[in-house]
Amino acid sequence: MGFAVVVAAFALLLPLPAAAAPRTGHPDRRPDRTPSAERPTMRCTGPASFTRGGSPLFEYADGGWSPSPREAMPDQWLAKLYTEVLGCAPDQVSYFHDRSLISSRGCTADTLRSMAEDFLTSRQFTSRRYDARQRLLVLWRVGRESEPDPAVFAGQYRDLAVGRRSWRQIVRSMFSSDEFDRMTVRICSGARYGWAPMSAIDLPDTWKDRLLRFFGVLGNGNGADLQAVLDRARPGTTVRLAPGAVVRIDGQVVIPSGVRLTTVGSPKPLAYASMARLVRTRTTGGPMIVLSPGAALTNVWVDGQRADPAVGIDHDSISIDVRAGAGETVLRDNRISNPAGWSNVVLRAGDGLTSDAPALVTGNLFTGYSTKFHYTETEATNDMSTNQWGFADAVSNSYGNTLVADNQMVDVTDVSVVMFRVAPSTGHQRSVARDNVVVNAGNSGWAAFTVDQLAGEQGRWDFAGTEISHNLVWTSPNASLLTVAGIGTQPWFGEAGHGTGPVRFVDNTTGRVRINTQMAFSVSRMSDVTATGNSILATLRQHTACPTTYVGVEDAPGLVIDVPHEEVVFEPFLQIPAWSRGCLVVHW
Repeated sequence: MGFAVVVAAFALLLPLPAAAAPRTGHPDRRPDRTPSAERPTMRCTGPASFTRGGSPLFEYADGGWSPSPREAMPDQWLAKLYTEVLGCAPDQVSYFHDRSLISSRGCTADTLRSMAEDFLTSRQFTSRRYDARQRLLVLWRVGRESEPDPAVFAGQYRDLAVGRRSWRQIVRSMFSSDEFDRMTVRICSGARYGWAPMSAIDLPDTWKDRLLRFFGVLGNGNGADLQAVLDRARPGTTVRLAPGAVVRIDGQVVIPSGVRLTTVGSPKPLAYASMARLVRTRTTGGPMIVLSPGAALTNVWVDGQRADPAVGIDHDSISIDVRAGAGETVLRDNRISNPAGWSNVVLRAGDGLTSDAPALVTGNLFTGYSTKFHYTETEATNDMSTNQWGFADAVSNSYGNTLVADNQMVDVTDVSVVMFRVAPSTGHQRSVARDNVVVNAGNSGWAAFTVDQLAGEQGRWDFAGTEISHNLVWTSPNASLLTVAGIGTQPWFGEAGHGTGPVRFVDNTTGRVRINTQMAFSVSRMSDVTATGNSILATLRQHTACPTTYVGVEDAPGLVIDVPHEEVVFEPFLQIPAWSRGCLVVHW
């Protein structure tokens, strides 16, 4: 019996959530804001987004969650105006202001055309240090939600280069086309989409590229070219790639210990289109990029290309494998998108090493648009024997001493940051995730954060010092998280191991937005947890076979908590023929 069928069968047996008093109906999930202006506000997320407060903490909605959009609104496309045009996650107030403009004007081709033109001709965008090629690449990512058509792109580039058309005219022509009018029907339905099935193209060569090649900087090429350059690099040196270069990787590229790989000029995610781009060309059953202990990958765009028909989905074809444990291992200021496998980034100790040395995952922009949350979206490729589904993590951390900070994660469909148990021979899990922003706009997801013992009831695992603090998590009205955080993963596995703290889940917030979820967070099979200072505004709906409650607690001795919570049983579903047999797995 297929897994989706098993899940559907269990779902039919589940009652809708019992009545809870008081019910206040469907809340307004929009943040407090000034009256609508004529133009979008276009603000990136920042420290001002980390607002707190709101009352009540939670409300119950009637009925369960439907996989279909609840509102005919272009939430994923609107999120792309921020991530693809501005290179950032949206500020909450800005996002909901722009969403209200669409709602008041009607979601039509004219409305979306006007908003896209405002973004693409704004000072915020035109101040980015992009050349004409890089601007055009951004234009295609919102105007067609696609890699460019090579012939059309070449014509647009020639027109800009010789002054035949201005940037504003090129933008207007892209959105005044019949093709965009047809796209609008899908965009305005609120349907989850991702990217069109196209391969990345090489950007046209310029005199700057030729000059950089003269000085030994690698431009467009393949994985073998890049590996040859890296192999010649000595520890303590930096290998630089040309801005906008596309390096096609059909195997694995290893960054040696002590070597840094970056883009000339060190562009940050705000200017991601000027980064060199490492592109997967096929699935291999292994990572595309390996960071050796003490290596660094900074200011580079790593693209798993899941939407490319030549790539697709393969469980073990992750994007980046970080092997830490000697010196400082760094993943910083990158754009990381669309993994072919189960995660964008996996961290672990290098062979024979402990977790004494630090690993840093900071300042990156993750997007998961082409990954899928619902089982039914990937029925043709689901494989229970390999645990292959459509969803993917942003950061899967099996290294004991990692700082995951100041990252932005948009439309991640599995868990944005996982703190896995670690083998005692390498130390114990004591990593910190702080000051990250998690937004689910078009895609739903499992959770923003987990502290994960994995399956195996007899195991006992040390998580002393693990901390998840001061993170911002929110959803659009058309997306949800099954839970914001699982401090312990009994809801996932049904027979999880036991964890010991102290573990801190503190000062996290949903800002001004009341998110869609079934539980704000859960604490299970984990001792000595402190869960205080969190401001999570939630509309609770039954998404899964787990209990529907604001905070569910099972087997959590020493818990310190300052919000309403309930002792529950996260019932296992042992009939499910898979490793994960918890109530959260039975979702729809």
